[in-house]
Amino acid sequence: MKRTLFLAACVAAPLFSQPTQAMENIGKPGELHFKIRILQGTCILADNALEVDLGTLYLHRSKGRTRGSDTPGSVLGEKPFALELEECGDVARAYVKMDGEADSDDATLFKLNGGARGVALKISTVAGKQQRPQPLSAAEDGIQWNLTKDQNNRLDYVAQYVVTQNNPQAGHAEALVNFSITYE
Repeated sequence: MKRTLFLAACVAAPLFSQPTQAMENIGKPGELHFKIRILQGTCILADNALEVDLGTLYLHRSKGRTRGSDTPGSVLGEKPFALELEECGDVARAYVKMDGEADSDDATLFKLNGGARGVALKISTVAGKQQRPQPLSAAEDGIQWNLTKDQNNRLDYVAQYVVTQNNPQAGHAEALVNFSITYE
């Protein structure tokens, strides 16, 4: 008989323990709030260190003169180049800023370093919009380019050496121009 009572006590024990567990309330259910900011994807720049070589350029000479006859604003030579953007997804626009030291004779042009004097670098889009030296941190957006979605895009430019003084001097010339591209 003791066995029967013992079994009954074991079977009844889980029934009595359930209400005890239900009364152990730890409070109201909690909430989790998530915030996320999703930004537009950007394009991939095909080459972030371009070198544009304008080759050898010659100052113009008039017959019988030993000095060049180039006048300010004359273009000595030009070369097309492009910034190539790949995997642009649904990016609609790009804005390009270019930063470099401004020429002392014409602040809208980039200064050349080296032995040449009276010549500066002009960078323009093939449509004729001039890229002017400005700090990359400047508030201006830069030159706007409309992009074709879901395709690679070329931003076509022209580099020109432009005379800035009467009687420019021949010599080695180079410029370093940094650029940034922002997307929309």
